[in-house]
Amino acid sequence: AGHIIKVYDHPSGSTSDDWTQITVLTDIVNEEIIISSFESSFNNGKIDVDFHEHNGLDGKISRITVIKP
Repeated sequence: AGHIIKVYDHPSGSTSDDWTQITVLTDIVNEEIIISSFESSFNNGKIDVDFHEHNGLDGKISRITVIKP
């Protein structure tokens, strides 16, 4: 719990293009969490996905960052 994962369209991690922040809300052990699209925001009680739209992100991820709690 507490990890923050960010996926970006821009290779430098700029937020001037599409990006999505995934916040892990609870400890996830021996469970697979599937995010079928980075282009929608949702919360399923285990993760919170927050999409920031510009012109589309799916299939165009150029950078991923992971921040530990």
